[in-house]
Amino acid sequence: KGVLGRNGITHLLGPVMLDFNVTRIECGFFHTVVITESRGVYAWGSNSKGQLGLTKDHASSILPVKILIEDVKAVSCGGYHNVAVTLSGDPFVWGSNKSGEIGMGKDKKIIYSPEPIEAVKNVIQASCSHYRSSLLTDEGIVYITGRCASVNGTSHQFSFRIMEDLYNKHICVVKMAIGQTHIFLLNAPQWSSALETIVSACSFDLEIKLPYLKTVLKTLPPKRINDLQTRALRYLHEKSKKESPFISADTSYIKFQIKGEEVTKIINLTNETDSRVYVSASVTGGDLIKSSKYSFVTSPHRFLLEKRSSGAVKISLRCYSSIQERLISILSFTVENDRSQKLKVSRLFLLCDVLPNRIQQQVELRSGPCPIDLLQVFASYVPKFIVAEYQHLVQSQRTVTMDVDAVQVPSTKKLLAAILFIDVSGFTALNERLAVFGSAGPEKVSKHLNTYFGQLINAVLQGGGDVLKFAGDALICLFGEAGPLPPFTNPAKYLEEITMKAIQCGVDIQKNLAEYDSQEGFTLTLHIGIGAGDIHAVHVGGVDGCCEFLVIGDPLLQLKTAVDNSKSGEVCISEPAYKIVGNRCVCEARGLDWVVKKIKAPPVPPKTLPVAPKLVPQLEAILRSYIQPGVQARLDSFQTRWLAELRQVTTLFVKLSSLVFQKGQPLQLESIHHVLCIMQRIIFRYEGMVRQFLVDDKGTVLIAVFGVPPYSHEDDTFRGLKAALEIHTELVSQNMKNSIGITTGGVFCGGVGNNQRQEYAVVGDTVNLSARLMGVADSQGVGLLCDEITYQSTKDRADLKFDTLDPVKVKGKQFAVAIFRPHSVNVELSKTTKLTGAGLTIIGREIELVSIRTHIEKLAKGGKGSVFVLEGGAGMGKTALVEFATYVAKINKIEYYIAHTSSTQRSPFFLWTQILRQIMDLAVEKRALQNPLSNTSFVSEMLRQHDSSIDAFLLKFSERLATSSSAAWASKGHWVREHLPLLNSLLPLNIPQTDFTLGLTNDRTRHSCLISLLLFILQCQVSKAPVILVVEDAQWADSVSLSLLRSVASEVRPLFLMITTRPPGTSQQNMGQYSEIEEIVQLPETETLRLEPLSSEEANSLVLRRITAGIENKESSRAPLASAGTALPDELLKTIEKAEGNPLFLVQLAYSLREFPGLELQTDRDGRIVVSFSGSEALKLPSSVESVIGSRLDQLLPSSQFVLKVASVLGIEFSKVELETIYPLRDEQIRGQMGTFLAELVQQEYLEEKAPGIFAFHSTVIREVAYSRLLFEQRQSLHYEAAVYYENLLLATTTPPNSPSTQLQTYPTTTSPPTPHSSYSSSFSSSSSSSTSSKQPLPPYLDWRECQMQLAYHWTKAVRDNPKSLPRHQLKALQYLMVCSESVTPEDASVLLQNGLEIVQMLPDDFPDKLKLMRELERKAVGALKPHASVTNVITRYVSRRTSPSRLPHKP
Repeated sequence: KGVLGRNGITHLLGPVMLDFNVTRIECGFFHTVVITESRGVYAWGSNSKGQLGLTKDHASSILPVKILIEDVKAVSCGGYHNVAVTLSGDPFVWGSNKSGEIGMGKDKKIIYSPEPIEAVKNVIQASCSHYRSSLLTDEGIVYITGRCASVNGTSHQFSFRIMEDLYNKHICVVKMAIGQTHIFLLNAPQWSSALETIVSACSFDLEIKLPYLKTVLKTLPPKRINDLQTRALRYLHEKSKKESPFISADTSYIKFQIKGEEVTKIINLTNETDSRVYVSASVTGGDLIKSSKYSFVTSPHRFLLEKRSSGAVKISLRCYSSIQERLISILSFTVENDRSQKLKVSRLFLLCDVLPNRIQQQVELRSGPCPIDLLQVFASYVPKFIVAEYQHLVQSQRTVTMDVDAVQVPSTKKLLAAILFIDVSGFTALNERLAVFGSAGPEKVSKHLNTYFGQLINAVLQGGGDVLKFAGDALICLFGEAGPLPPFTNPAKYLEEITMKAIQCGVDIQKNLAEYDSQEGFTLTLHIGIGAGDIHAVHVGGVDGCCEFLVIGDPLLQLKTAVDNSKSGEVCISEPAYKIVGNRCVCEARGLDWVVKKIKAPPVPPKTLPVAPKLVPQLEAILRSYIQPGVQARLDSFQTRWLAELRQVTTLFVKLSSLVFQKGQPLQLESIHHVLCIMQRIIFRYEGMVRQFLVDDKGTVLIAVFGVPPYSHEDDTFRGLKAALEIHTELVSQNMKNSIGITTGGVFCGGVGNNQRQEYAVVGDTVNLSARLMGVADSQGVGLLCDEITYQSTKDRADLKFDTLDPVKVKGKQFAVAIFRPHSVNVELSKTTKLTGAGLTIIGREIELVSIRTHIEKLAKGGKGSVFVLEGGAGMGKTALVEFATYVAKINKIEYYIAHTSSTQRSPFFLWTQILRQIMDLAVEKRALQNPLSNTSFVSEMLRQHDSSIDAFLLKFSERLATSSSAAWASKGHWVREHLPLLNSLLPLNIPQTDFTLGLTNDRTRHSCLISLLLFILQCQVSKAPVILVVEDAQWADSVSLSLLRSVASEVRPLFLMITTRPPGTSQQNMGQYSEIEEIVQLPETETLRLEPLSSEEANSLVLRRITAGIENKESSRAPLASAGTALPDELLKTIEKAEGNPLFLVQLAYSLREFPGLELQTDRDGRIVVSFSGSEALKLPSSVESVIGSRLDQLLPSSQFVLKVASVLGIEFSKVELETIYPLRDEQIRGQMGTFLAELVQQEYLEEKAPGIFAFHSTVIREVAYSRLLFEQRQSLHYEAAVYYENLLLATTTPPNSPSTQLQTYPTTTSPPTPHSSYSSSFSSSSSSSTSSKQPLPPYLDWRECQMQLAYHWTKAVRDNPKSLPRHQLKALQYLMVCSESVTPEDASVLLQNGLEIVQMLPDDFPDKLKLMRELERKAVGALKPHASVTNVITRYVSRRTSPSRLPHKP
């Protein structure tokens, strides 16, 4: 019959290869069906019943016959029939229908070509036996037809019917196999349970349990929610004899990515019935109905769907405050049928997932699937265990898409494994040794760590292991399989083999990598411990989509002594590990552990080298959930090699001593997950980053960092301290003992490891100190400890106080360390400003001072009042002017209220909560006002103050309002009493609800009524006497508060409203807030002043006052005179110019100057101060200034930030051509966007375009902060590229006669002429060897001297402190320094030559004429070199301004 597909062959005794490429094979009685790689279907064999899809004229076919169906994903063969399923889920049947096996009715006995089954859709599997067929849909419903397939099982079924016993019991089937007399079904119990809950929720006849429904829906993938809900509604429709309305949606899951104040989604609803239905929407449960922060709006709200028709619904999420954490809510559509006699109602649910701004992925310049090279980078940031686990899941389920919801948290998997712990000894000493290099220290440490870790990682991977965690200066490695063990595997033998692999790997590492010479005076050595047994692979967290993976179990407990018992160069295994492999190793007992001396029976080598599985694009979302969002943003912008940078950060080490894993005790999975979620929510609310999470025998440890991209702020130290205090308080309230160490300082931020396995880490002495302080806090039982830098940065905050404790000696520090214990203070939100210093004279700002005084005095004399908006950037002096306003108010005896907004607190009406408390004269703690739901002591505190009941207090408050405005109260007294319960949302007053407030179900209506009530209260307050209302930092306020503020500005009189805000685009806030402020600015009664930088004279005067404050004249009792006539050195004046007239920067600069050794203050005979200053290059920017500018830079997208950092290497001014030439990323897509990046930077005032193609930094400070974030190695690399560019430019141009460049070619004699760099094979390299006639002049924005100065600068920067620099490059730097020294002043020439002398000292000792060069330079460098003098200052003075009129072409 041709069943073998071979002509003339009747039987085969052995296998024969067929020349087919197929993905699936199915066989019937006498035919075969295959699916090819292109998803085509072919068949051969007998066609007696039409099973080949041929007409009855064809009895059989030896050759494959194409079946006329496309895009087939599955096929199943019965005896004489077939069922195929397409990618779209449509089933097709052909062949015999004698017993109804293909469900085509009694009349059709044979179907000769494929026909669809219209009644069944969305099929995922088909299964056939001899005379029966079954179909499985994505809703988990099974359809069956054929012999004995009727309901009672005694007769034939001639059409596909639902297996009603499964359907009615809400059983969800995921796989099936049908036989001739039986059927087996694989049930998904979690889906079946969820289906029962969804059926109850969709039916109005049953009670809905919203919390449980929300929990159930959160555990399901989005498509599964849709499938189960459709099945539930169909079930209800059929159960009610098709009277219950039945609609479906194209999705049951909506993810809102918040980008502004309103986000809109469109969904399509379909009426699946033959009657009209009415649909209305409402929020029924979840996070969004718990507060008035957010609301859903549907358009249309109620609408009609005709029978079998569809309609689109717009769903808008409106946000009245910045979202700080993930919110999940349920939006329900109530569906009513159009039957006049009997009303039937059902519900359709949408799960709404609202993601805050901080967890949105910044994927730039990319659309479509993730490139495989980027996917490989992502995979290197997570353990191979996770990659293998989810790769197996994708392949086994053939999942087309997989998002972050596929990560089930909390979850655990138990498996056999061996743990290899590699501890690097000497790292702490290296850290302290390199700390003397200042900001370069952490970079040097990270370089050594990466070099050594890279070698260790390669050795572990080659040995068959996986690097799970980078635990500071240690590696935690796992040996074992992520997936299930192969069939018939002996667990004991398997554990023995993987333990031997770990031992062999450890021995090989100690043999080949036991020591690492740092070349810094320290040698790093290794201590290795190994444990083996059962471990738990745990996934926890998930707040904002950020998950943590860790391993917990007895093997890690075994390492507690094994690592300590391991001496340098040894491998020590635990007692349980020794019992597993003792007969295969020669070991020596040491304590409770065993030191491996020799391996007798090595592990069995693999038959083939392990090959990493090919990554599939579906893994992208999974991998992202284990990588910090800020790191993802940098990787997405192709900055893998340039991820590292130097930053000022605040580090938290949190230890929970009460949450430990003990041998023999059950895993506390829920507790670990709960604790991590608590800490994640607090850290993310303050916009920090969770660096690492570990659980071992010592407890649970979390590391958090504040100040890393993209969430750096000017107050990161304060944020870190507040987060630590909240974590400590929250954990203590749950009876969890914890200790926290907090430190601040410069660190290396970037990848640690190599391209095979790496993690984002922060490295530096301050990180180690944080861990030490955590230990000290634990031993002393004090809860929290911080270092001196953290204390100094936050000691002036009114809501913090510190206990100064005795200094302690910690590991890694030569001297005792000062420590402080922070506390939160219950600060009253009173009429005080948040900064001190009001007693200091305000310099400048005469116009603003006069205007404020005039406004207040007019109000005091009976004026109606006005609005005054003060606009200025960070540190421009807004708070000082607020202090002045309160001073004038006190003089004129005017009542005033002050409200502060904060970037960390944007809950609705927060601004008015403060004002209302001041009006009601309530002294409550700030925390209660910020989060009233979490504090129930407020009411008792209020009762204690008023010594009365709530009713009596409210009566007293009502009487106060009535006294303030009797006329208003007479007309609206009843209205106020009805509305007063609305104040419960601002203050926890627990005012009993009225019938009116109970009837307010719409959020917008409640907000509107609350605004009206607050307006009335404020108007009553000002009716008795005028009031001054001050709102500081309005740019942080929520939109609801600003909306009310606008109404107050236009309606409440007499009132002087003073608002301070930052200009648009200078803070991390939505433009919606600025639009509200802009409406206030446009009011006719508003005066707006923008604070400009102080003039040079004012800036000099401010600095002079600050640096001379407190100096006493030793010869007399008179205070020294710091008059305006006091002369300041030119170098100090240039240093002051860097602050660009910003008062905060100037004050901080003055404080730094007072501690700077290069500044000297003396008094002359008349008591006048004489100032001398030198060494400005060594004066660093104050950390507060760097934080303000740094927080602005981090608002940029990663690509724009990187452009700014690269440009900073070129100096204050640069050309686009120069920038494109040295830009290190060679990706053409990125480089092609350079013009766009520059335009964005100009628009946001980081740069300014001086002329076409010529750009300059908007301020020196911006350039210095951008430059300081580059690693020293990165700077050297970019300076090298810049030097090569200028050198090629010089060689490609015409040499003017008698120019210094002629000397350049002949001096010194030991150097060869500069040659173009190999990476620039364009016109530069060819022109250098061309004739003089083919050379071109320099660009108009460059001259010869500037080009040579640039070469001196960049070559010097490229080779200084760079041990890898080549002697020929060092000679280039020396050459240009000597050439440039001939055209500058003698003093500047001395500086250049002194730098040249230091470069000569870098040359090898055997270099010819080294001594001769040194003597010549010493002779020429006449005069003493100033301390800290640098080539940078000299070069900058002699580089011409590129945009001077003489340098640019004339404009028409």
